[in-house]
Amino acid sequence: MSNAFATVEAYDPVTDTWSTMDPMPTARAYPVSAVINGQLYVAGGFDLVGGVPVGVSTLEVFTPPSPVVDTDSDGIPDAEDNCPSIYNPDQADFDSDGLGDVCDPDDDNDGVLDVDDSCPFEDATGFDADSDGCIDTVVGLQQTIVTLPDDVLSDEIKNSLASKVDNALNSVDKEKDNAAISMLEAFINQVEAQRGKKISEEVADMLIAMANNVIAQI
Repeated sequence: MSNAFATVEAYDPVTDTWSTMDPMPTARAYPVSAVINGQLYVAGGFDLVGGVPVGVSTLEVFTPPSPVVDTDSDGIPDAEDNCPSIYNPDQADFDSDGLGDVCDPDDDNDGVLDVDDSCPFEDATGFDADSDGCIDTVVGLQQTIVTLPDDVLSDEIKNSLASKVDNALNSVDKEKDNAAISMLEAFINQVEAQRGKKISEEVADMLIAMANNVIAQI
């Protein structure tokens, strides 16, 4: 009679490889086996006790592990992959929201989608009056004034507003924070004075909000 074995090996037809699994609790020879509902049942057979074959009465059940699925072939199983359908072996997730950067529509989670976000990896929440996805800055305020069309911000006062912002920037560069804040407050007062006249209501709200955001960061 052949020796009894407890060895369990599994074959993977996809990779054409065999792998050793956890052994059966009971070694046996000539068992009967069957697969039912995805589980392998092993019953009967013989074991050798002192060289004498002894019948084995135990029934053992082996449940094969679930197959590892890696849809994007990046080495990360789908169950653990933060972008299971897009190749991203580094699993980068800037905002730690569980969605990888390559498949996250809003990487910095600031409410501005990456396609519209000028700063996709900068969380501008609460400091983004013009909704460009970037934290409001003095330089950004300068650029906004220059690019606004005449029908919402009259060219007649653009130079005056821009001058105040330029002076604020110079003060910031020289670390004269109080002077910078004073210039920005003067800017806000001028915008308020021209609201509904040479500055549309919507643009006035945006410029004031931007200026206040800048002041809060100085």
